[in-house]
Amino acid sequence: MLSRLSGSRFSSGIKRLAHATAPDVVETAAGVKAVILDAEAPVSTVSVIVKAGSRQEASAAELGLSQALRASFPLSNKRAAGWKTVASIELSGGSFDIVSSRELIAYTLQTERDSIEKLFPFLYASAAVPKFPAHELNQLKSSLKLERALFKADDTAVLFDNLHKVAFRRGLGNSLSPSSAQISAISSESLNDFHGKLFSAGNVVVVGSGVSAESLNKGMVPFSNDGVAQSKPAKSVFSSGEMRVEKPASSDVELALAAPSGPSNSKDDIMAGILASLLSGVPNVVSGSSGVPLNNVRAFNFSYSDAGLFGFKLRCEAAEAGKALKSLNSSLAELSASITEDHALIGKQLYLRSTLSSLNDPKEMLEHIGSNIVLGTAEDHQNWKSTLDSVTASDLKQALDKFIKSPKAFSAVGNTYDTPYLDEL
Repeated sequence: MLSRLSGSRFSSGIKRLAHATAPDVVETAAGVKAVILDAEAPVSTVSVIVKAGSRQEASAAELGLSQALRASFPLSNKRAAGWKTVASIELSGGSFDIVSSRELIAYTLQTERDSIEKLFPFLYASAAVPKFPAHELNQLKSSLKLERALFKADDTAVLFDNLHKVAFRRGLGNSLSPSSAQISAISSESLNDFHGKLFSAGNVVVVGSGVSAESLNKGMVPFSNDGVAQSKPAKSVFSSGEMRVEKPASSDVELALAAPSGPSNSKDDIMAGILASLLSGVPNVVSGSSGVPLNNVRAFNFSYSDAGLFGFKLRCEAAEAGKALKSLNSSLAELSASITEDHALIGKQLYLRSTLSSLNDPKEMLEHIGSNIVLGTAEDHQNWKSTLDSVTASDLKQALDKFIKSPKAFSAVGNTYDTPYLDEL
């Protein structure tokens, strides 16, 4: 997961909502859905989750605007200057950050219980009534250009971003890092239009702990009901293809190969999560049969509200790319024929441990719960656990066979001269 400060995405899709019962969802006076998880928690944490990720950028003119919204703190809003928002939160010992994913943006405030009502207006004003003053946009653009430079230097981030571009083209394929030209084109008008289209009451969920429903209602700023209520982007469709970023000076290459998986919390998603945990968490489960070391192989599973990607990432010397990919393919075929119930049990335990670990951070927990609710993918823990427990070695074999036989999306970054093309694999 990338740093919360860079805000590029939430933690990986395989980490799940894991509370014992589905939370109660109520509607506030402002028309926004709200969830109180633990009103008596010693620290107050509130997240405003909005269905406004990069997937919602529906035209070329909107590309990059989701990331611009995420980076817009601490710009001034219609209720307070940016410096006042920062000073008020810091003087109260609180923290405020904005993170985004391909589907969502989350505004999260954390502070002591006796400060939460005083700080509510700053949280809600930042999310509901931004201003995007023209004279402050240069600061925003400079921040985005710095992020762009750091992104381009991160081969793994580029690899997965391009993999999504190949697999989904638009929507989920929209980049998490806007280009320099897209950053330069950002204006107050474009940001206000994008915000007005998506930040409507039907696209927002507020999740809180250490705060009462009465306090939430008191501090809530109404969201517009004129926007696109219950925004529904075009359904995701998987496409096969490849994308390469050539770095001739590099001595190695990083590769990612993916096939379609299931949407969040579906059985296909759970099986992919188990396989990803098993094949990345147990040494020598995937080992090269052609003499090429595959110790740098990692399985991954990205899941979204209506689609998923399951696959493998590997890094190797540039000249060994062809042999490494062939070795991976043979190892997967061998593994598919030899998965046992012991493998399945280990994979389920690793996956469950990964899931539960996502609840350690109150901010992460609230964002996970809110995202599942606003996207309509929330699942009662008992049902989710029952589906997990029902997965057998035979299910995992079928899932791995499906990956082997499915059309692939392929991404490569580095010295790709000796890397086979997709139709040569």
